Amino acid sequence: MNTTNDSSSRARLLRSFPDLLLDQILNHMFSGVTVIDRDGVVLLVNERTLDMFGYREDELVGQNVTILMEPGDAARHTAGLARYVRTRQPRLIGIGREVWGRTKAGGRIPLHLTVSEFWLSGHNYFVGFMRDISAERWANDLLEQTRHRFEFAFDNALQATCLGDADGNILEANKRFADLVGHSIEDLRRNQWTSLVHPDDLGPVLRALDAMDPDLSPKFDTEVRVLPQDGYVNWVEFKARFAPADDKNLAPIIVQLEDITQRRVTMHSLRDAQERLRTAFETSLIGQGIVDMTGQVIAVNPAFAQLMGGPEDSLIGANIESFTHPDYRATVRTAGALLASGQESSWRGELRFITADGRQIWVSAVLTASSSAEGQPIQFLAQSVDITAEKELLAALTRSNTDLQRYAHLASHDLQAPLRNLSSYTELLFASLDPSLLTDDQLALMDHMGHATRDMQQLVRDMLELCRVDIASRGEPVFTPVESAFRDALKRLQSDIAGADADVTLIDNSQDALVALPAGQLTTLLQNLIHNSLRFRSDQRRLRVVVTCQPVELGTVTIEVADNGSGIAPEIQQLVFEMYRTGPDSDGTGLGLALVKRIVESSGGEIKLTSDGWSGTTFTISLPIQPTTDH
Repeated sequence: MNTTNDSSSRARLLRSFPDLLLDQILNHMFSGVTVIDRDGVVLLVNERTLDMFGYREDELVGQNVTILMEPGDAARHTAGLARYVRTRQPRLIGIGREVWGRTKAGGRIPLHLTVSEFWLSGHNYFVGFMRDISAERWANDLLEQTRHRFEFAFDNALQATCLGDADGNILEANKRFADLVGHSIEDLRRNQWTSLVHPDDLGPVLRALDAMDPDLSPKFDTEVRVLPQDGYVNWVEFKARFAPADDKNLAPIIVQLEDITQRRVTMHSLRDAQERLRTAFETSLIGQGIVDMTGQVIAVNPAFAQLMGGPEDSLIGANIESFTHPDYRATVRTAGALLASGQESSWRGELRFITADGRQIWVSAVLTASSSAEGQPIQFLAQSVDITAEKELLAALTRSNTDLQRYAHLASHDLQAPLRNLSSYTELLFASLDPSLLTDDQLALMDHMGHATRDMQQLVRDMLELCRVDIASRGEPVFTPVESAFRDALKRLQSDIAGADADVTLIDNSQDALVALPAGQLTTLLQNLIHNSLRFRSDQRRLRVVVTCQPVELGTVTIEVADNGSGIAPEIQQLVFEMYRTGPDSDGTGLGLALVKRIVESSGGEIKLTSDGWSGTTFTISLPIQPTTDH
């Protein structure tokens, strides 16, 4: 290397182009350069300075350098420069710091400023090197904002999260993680997250951790138990991930925990409930089947298969209509449509099924809709009980009752004619005899014969009326005013009332209510109750019978028949409504009050008796009335 020639070239360059060389050096610097004297006057600036502050060179040279500073900084600069010149004690010289510069337009620029001092011809000067750090400030602010956002998101995340290294040490944890494992964040930073895992679950976790690789296997998920300090064991979903990092060997591991204790409890409870339901379904004595929305059978229990007389496999996949009697298939379709629309949650009715061997059976069926989480019906539970035997028994009983009622009705009619003849012959026989020729015993026998004949006639009439009530109770009700029925009853009892010299009155507060009973039954009811008062009148006072009618509640009327007769003894009050039950002094048939009770109860009403046994009797009856419509 030719050092002499290099030195000569450098000396020639400095001698020939000193100003040009200085300009080129200053104007190609990345930092702004400003030279001032000891009074702070700007002597020299480079182009970078002019670009940063927006001045021309002639606008800066000769001005005090404080023109480039914020007002507060300008005052401190002037005082500091004067102090240094006076004391020579450096405070800023050679020390870099961050300051704010002020542009010509009034804007602010963050700068990194370094000040140096140099001497020339016995005078000292100062050089300021300024670097615009706006981009650095922006990057740092962005980095700080990002860090704050990350810390906020990390600390307030609903997911329990911690950062750890490959050795299991906890580097950082959020509050949710600390709360879940029952430790403070400070304690966690001194522990390993593996120490929080239940010993029985730690082995698989450690093996999975060893197998983790940033490239090949960067994550694993599992379910483990953790051991909080409170002693309770929590089940968590455990997720481990490698965090992104420039050096994969130093990449931290993100561990996230989600408390699934309640979910596991719920799942176990659900499985237990499903198992109980399955057991109840399989072992139920009631035939049960699950049917989809199209009517196809999905499952049946053994009881249903036994009911239908075939194996379970033969029923699964079949449509429910295939073993429903044709007369009831429309009923099944209607019930299914009603449940599918959500109008009803269940349907109950009686159907006929056809078994595998062709038999027809009656079943009491219940269809219940099962809905999805959104509330939409998705399938039906069909429950069926064989009621064929009950149906046959009921039919036989109905036939027997019908035959019995027909027999009683015919028997009553057939007995009427000979009884009328017997009564007429007795009266003719008595009229043809001379009473003076008859002994007292013979006269008594004739009188007993007449009484017996009349009693027999009354008994037949009561039996006939009882049959009529039973038959009429199956018909539609007739709506009858109380006053009209009361008048008809008085006509039937006219001679009896006159013979007893009784006062029978009606107090009608029913507001024209119409009692809902089969035709003629309200008259029969009032007739029997008034007749009962006539028979049990007192010898001590004139008989007074008051019939009172008044509405009690919507759709119901109360009728009271009260008298001041001899009353009914307490010991027989519970027996008077039984058939053929009569009091010790009664000459009745024992059917009148039984007939009244049957009329009342067949209409859905109630009857009760009140009597102190000596001063009278009150019968209180509640009966349905015709509904009224408000216009």
